[in-house]
Amino acid sequence: MESNKINISKNERRSSKSNQQILLSQLSNSQIFSIQSLKIFGYSFHFIRQIDNKNIPILSFNNSFATINIDGEININADIKVRSK
Repeated sequence: MESNKINISKNERRSSKSNQQILLSQLSNSQIFSIQSLKIFGYSFHFIRQIDNKNIPILSFNNSFATINIDGEININADIKVRSK
């Protein structure tokens, strides 16, 4: 599980449907499967962060964030700080 703190800015790249396809192409099949699983529970896929040269998708539900490592393991207690503009 990822324990790195991730800061999110409102100026981050947002994921539209076409942009999501581009973002998904940068992830492993395990990560894509995990994203689809989290979406069933109401999570929204926002963007990808590169941490230690690995693409980590960031999702949210209510006021909590989730990350998915390269093997598809989900961390629903991700320590993510959201910066306001």
